[in-house]
Amino acid sequence: MRLDWSADFCERSAPHCAENDPRCRDTRLNGEAWTGMLCLTFGPRCPRGRMARMPVDRRVHTGFANRLDIANSGAPRRRLFDTHRCDLSTPPTRNIRRLSGHRDRPLSRTLLAFGTRGRAVARAGDSMKIHVLGSGAGGGFPQWNCNCDNCRRLRSGQLNGTARTQSSIAVSNGSEDWILFGASPDLRTQIESFPALQPARRVRDTAIRAIFLVDSQVDQTTGLMTLRECDHRLTVYCTKLVYEDLTSSYPLLTVLEHYCGVDWHEVSVEPTWFEIDGAQGLRFRAIPIESNAPPFSPRRDAPQPGDNVYVRIEDERTGGSLVYVPGLGSWDEDLYNEMESASCLLVDGTAWRNDDLQRAGARDITAQDMGHLHQAGEDGLLDRLAGMRGPRKILTHINNTNPLLDEDSPEHAQLTDAGVELAYDGMDIEL
Repeated sequence: MRLDWSADFCERSAPHCAENDPRCRDTRLNGEAWTGMLCLTFGPRCPRGRMARMPVDRRVHTGFANRLDIANSGAPRRRLFDTHRCDLSTPPTRNIRRLSGHRDRPLSRTLLAFGTRGRAVARAGDSMKIHVLGSGAGGGFPQWNCNCDNCRRLRSGQLNGTARTQSSIAVSNGSEDWILFGASPDLRTQIESFPALQPARRVRDTAIRAIFLVDSQVDQTTGLMTLRECDHRLTVYCTKLVYEDLTSSYPLLTVLEHYCGVDWHEVSVEPTWFEIDGAQGLRFRAIPIESNAPPFSPRRDAPQPGDNVYVRIEDERTGGSLVYVPGLGSWDEDLYNEMESASCLLVDGTAWRNDDLQRAGARDITAQDMGHLHQAGEDGLLDRLAGMRGPRKILTHINNTNPLLDEDSPEHAQLTDAGVELAYDGMDIEL
């Protein structure tokens, strides 16, 4: 009899397993280096192995390996298969190596549970991962049609700075699944630059489980059209007001119904926690924030709660928390308390001064007109962030006219002295 181990188990990728067990689908897998039917030889190249990327104890037990030690955690040994026994007398390994070839790390937060019908199932046991897909404001840096001092000098190689795509982050609970926060117009480039979003388990594949939209702005939503070839309905989380914009005055979601389709999950503006499928162990809360509605919205210059939200994400396993605020138009005590109590902040860094665009000769408009709070000065964001001792503080959504983009500038030095960082494309954060 051969069991169907499903996509969680490698069927034929590794040349060996601990024993030629009759339950194995491919009887060629015999000889060595399997633990609990998890492929340790082929690692991340396993075309079937979601579980192949999970850190596991690399010891080879005698007999069919049917147990897994949770090393360094003090947790009891758990038997995954009751029908076989194996010798666990060997002292547990103190460190394991990620199968993707990255650094050694302890197995203290890796857990396996025994699933239904005799199938081993992974419970995400790692910490929360955040990957910055894009850190620029609308238009990116350099902006395609802009010849301001920053853009011109970056193109000519005279500016000590880094190009940036339009802002978006991806968040994971440590598994293969990722939640996007924002779908920027640069999404295709961002996916190609981050292989984890394309695990290549089959001909058409993606690791994107859901998209969370903090507003309906063009630079936060247009990338949804890039995902139209998806072979299943897109899962989209947003408030009712954002959904209304995206099905009326900027009807992206309506158009997508003619392609892959969209399953909309309404995000409440009340202070309630919720979970997202594929991100077990993490919980999410959206909080309304004052900023402007998009130019195409009927609520432009008269925004309502729900036009803009920021997000708090907490890892219930580690206690780590992220507050993500890509658009910030005003400040209040509640926001300060949310930020100060977080492990990490990713917060609006659009403009250094309220008149950055005017100084650069780019547009006769202020940061406040666009719904963004500037950093410098008595009423700026920087002084408020500098007073926070707990969280790691990172600016994102940085406009191409912001002098912070020049890493040799006095403004950048002031930012560093305040203990605040600039996000960059490809930045990884673990909480």
